[in-house]
Amino acid sequence: MVLVASWIAVKPSSKVTVFKRLGLADLREPVAFQLAAPAYLELDEDWLVIVDCYPSTDVMQVLSQEGWALACLADEPGRVSLAQGFQRGALCWSVMYDEEEGPRGLEAQGSPPRDFAALADNVMQEAADARRAGRDSNALFNAPIELAGRECGFWPDPERMASAIMTRLKPAPRRTSSLRMRMAAAGANLFGRF
Repeated sequence: MVLVASWIAVKPSSKVTVFKRLGLADLREPVAFQLAAPAYLELDEDWLVIVDCYPSTDVMQVLSQEGWALACLADEPGRVSLAQGFQRGALCWSVMYDEEEGPRGLEAQGSPPRDFAALADNVMQEAADARRAGRDSNALFNAPIELAGRECGFWPDPERMASAIMTRLKPAPRRTSSLRMRMAAAGANLFGRF
């Protein structure tokens, strides 16, 4: 399976508020674990995970106003992965892997979680061992994904999340303001259109 996915996790926040800020609507239709269409999952410790979603930094800052928000992106064919942590409206850390940067393509900015240092050491060693043995390794690519998973308990892996039941989402209908509706009606009456 080739991984191309994006997801966010927010804690604590109400589903209604998060969906509204993201322009999503809850279809209330359970689905098996999936990554290819908007869906959400509520995890232990109050984490709300939304898959097939990667909003701007500005939106993530708003979503983290009351606590934490994580954003994760994985593009296995492009060999790029990224995890970002936000708290109380600010970007606190970012961990990115870009294969084009070579073995040193794993980069951290800000103050990543404490266990990042040990995780980075382990994946660097695993990648070095694989190179010496002439094997490919996804260890560096997986590091940001693993870090985000350790923080919120979500991994984009159907085996790890086999028992997860998600709920489908869709873009919320755009509401037309009552002023716009009145103006449209006035224009229709003025020009004889109904």
